[in-house]
Amino acid sequence: MGKLVEIAKIQSTEASNAIEGIVTTNIGIKQLVEEKTTPKNRDEEQIAGYRDVLNIIHESFDTIPITQSYILREESERL
Repeated sequence: MGKLVEIAKIQSTEASNAIEGIVTTNIGIKQLVEEKTTPKNRDEEQIAGYRDVLNIIHESFDTIPITQSYILREESERL
């Protein structure tokens, strides 16, 4: 993964989860996004779920249908 993409994923994960009131340490977010650790609590599980969806978007953006039902289905599968 390119360094800029890696940084963007970490920042996006941190910001999006903070909006929801889900926080952890900067090191914790980085390790979760880079899959160097496993979630230890519900907040970290949420962060890992966001990471998984973000990875799907980055890997398959050209084939993902942009429909409300698809997005809601993906979100519900991660919770």
